[in-house]
Amino acid sequence: MTVLGLTELLANLERHREGISEASKSGLMEAADRIKDAWVNNIIADDLILTGHYRDSVRVTSDGEVVGVVSDVAYGGILEYGDSRQAAHYPATRAADEHHEEVLDAVHEHVGRAL
Repeated sequence: MTVLGLTELLANLERHREGISEASKSGLMEAADRIKDAWVNNIIADDLILTGHYRDSVRVTSDGEVVGVVSDVAYGGILEYGDSRQAAHYPATRAADEHHEEVLDAVHEHVGRAL
């Protein structure tokens, strides 16, 4: 079987590889900012603010390849998943679930412009 144009397509993709990679990273950073904002808004809406430390700890991280939204407070897991004395609130999980399409759209938009 012969696929017409495959060689040209692969060569074209290789020429644009770096631009596509950078566009993906830009899209992920934009999407991560949206998730971060949603997470913080969930913390506020769920009245999980005692000192503001948890709210202020939510941040976007990136190692150049992987982009994440994290919080490093020791009790964050308890606020997220609950324990024997506290019900789960899922502020981070809800933020990711509710804005999943926006993440995909942000990456798609940036990559689309690169192509």
